[in-house]
Amino acid sequence: MDIDSTPGSSHIVHYVSSNLKERVQAVDPTGGRCLVENCSSTRAIEYCYLVPPRSWQISGILNALEWHWNMRANTLNLDTGRNVFPAGASVHHMYDTGRWVLAPEEAIVQQYYDTLDPICGAVRARFPIIPDRNDFQYTLIPIKDMEDIAFSRQTATDASPVPDNFTTHLYPYDTLPFLVSHIHPKYAIVSAGQNMSCLPLDRLQALVQSFPRLINIMVLYRAWMFHPPINNREDDSFWPPYDPSGDDGSEENEEGDDLKDAVTEKGRYTGTRLKRAREESPAGNHPRIRAANQQSGEVEEYEEIEVRDCDSVITRKGRCTGRYRRRKQNRHEVADDRLSASGKEKQSCGLAQMTVGEHTRKVGKMEWNRDAVRSWSSQVLHEKQGESH
Repeated sequence: MDIDSTPGSSHIVHYVSSNLKERVQAVDPTGGRCLVENCSSTRAIEYCYLVPPRSWQISGILNALEWHWNMRANTLNLDTGRNVFPAGASVHHMYDTGRWVLAPEEAIVQQYYDTLDPICGAVRARFPIIPDRNDFQYTLIPIKDMEDIAFSRQTATDASPVPDNFTTHLYPYDTLPFLVSHIHPKYAIVSAGQNMSCLPLDRLQALVQSFPRLINIMVLYRAWMFHPPINNREDDSFWPPYDPSGDDGSEENEEGDDLKDAVTEKGRYTGTRLKRAREESPAGNHPRIRAANQQSGEVEEYEEIEVRDCDSVITRKGRCTGRYRRRKQNRHEVADDRLSASGKEKQSCGLAQMTVGEHTRKVGKMEWNRDAVRSWSSQVLHEKQGESH
């Protein structure tokens, strides 16, 4: 379990799957050791998101990044190993509370920055594709409340540690070496921009004076946060026409970075732990149900109940699984429970709940209401009285 304490969040606990941890460890150059202190992976190592999973619930952020990063709609996966790095518990907490950021290599930041237009800002078609690597270099930059914090970094890892294997680094940590990691620079830029945007203006101005390289990072973040054009759905590279032959329901690729082959006709991932929390429908229907998959009467049957039963799960065609599905199959029992809430009405029926349940299982989908139960109970009582005579 990891804690998301990014500024503005409510210390939400996020589950980091074992599969994601394995994917991170497979590409992490340190083998799962803390990125900052290089301590052993057996020493309370946690897994830290650059862009937190809660951003999946903010459709504006996802739309903007997908557009400016020249991706297709609904294909950005934040649950990728390129967005997660290992860190000690205290280091992780300080990162999630926005106290320090990771600045990518200046050459990479400049490569992104050179594609910006002086008037239009970020241009979708110009976005540079920087391949995944396991040796990106980052600089740790403190941005708030770090003046009394020291990092103790382990320098030798090939044997049992001794006192000489550790070096202490004090604020502003300019003695720390470059931090080598597999995380992709675009996620680090977004994360740094998010944290710096939460700072007071005077603090931000003082920060960029001390670390001028942060100016370009902040400019990139703000450029990438601009809303896509109103007519973005007319761009086939962003909203491609649905091709049924290409939807094989395949799982996301191992790294899950762009997931270009894992988009279904509804724009969702297949086989991911975190389904996209937003599914905007161009037809204006329920946000979780795309027009392409609607069957006759299917939306009307389920969409009104979804808010009440939050533990239900929406499947590919808008159907519900979980508690509500069981309740819907036994809705006659629910109606009977409501009827039995009043002792007088239950006595007037003269029937036990088990009797009603047995009969309704035979009838099937008959709609049981107050009048139907009374009519049926009167008929059954009349038949029983006739048999007794």
